[in-house]
Amino acid sequence: MKTARLIAFVTIGMAAALGRPASAAAQDATTSTEAAAVYKAFLHHWMGKSHQPINVARVAEPMHPTGSDGGCEGHADIEAIIKRPAERIDDLGKVLGPDASIRYIDPSTWHPTDPQHLIQQGKSVDDAVNAGMSAALLTFSAIAFNERRDVAVFSFSFVCGGLCGNGGITVMRKKDGKWENDPRQCAHWISGTMPLDRQLRIAQK
Repeated sequence: MKTARLIAFVTIGMAAALGRPASAAAQDATTSTEAAAVYKAFLHHWMGKSHQPINVARVAEPMHPTGSDGGCEGHADIEAIIKRPAERIDDLGKVLGPDASIRYIDPSTWHPTDPQHLIQQGKSVDDAVNAGMSAALLTFSAIAFNERRDVAVFSFSFVCGGLCGNGGITVMRKKDGKWENDPRQCAHWISGTMPLDRQLRIAQK
């Protein structure tokens, strides 16, 4: 809480110096703090008990809805949130702060360690999958919130090779001050050309 108040204070001070309305600056600070909490809640669930660092794309672009429903047909409230504006985040490291479990990666310079190629080179399936997972990249979109800021929607992709990955649109809801996964997820995909056992292993990570 003290950190959030400090961020808001500094942001408002900078806004005043730049001529921005203090109310807009305070809202920006609140959004940044809430976005950090949402991403961290997702990462906590994603990583589970794993202590292995994960590669996260430094940049988070706004979502690009697919079709008139944004890829979430049948969920009118989610569709409406997806269409709300969300600003690009140039450096997630500044939003999330230092974290030994996260390696921030410039997506323009990232290259996968494709498990399929490693298997073709003679690696065992286990070794190839482990190598691919270690070098994989998790990419987030910027987060869109509802007006009450208790529902957050964003897309993610986890790519570990040309035939290795999964992603979709995730919905999170704030309950009793904590962000939790909403069971209504949509537009999920798993690389369809992967053998089923490998798809499941990657999806369960």
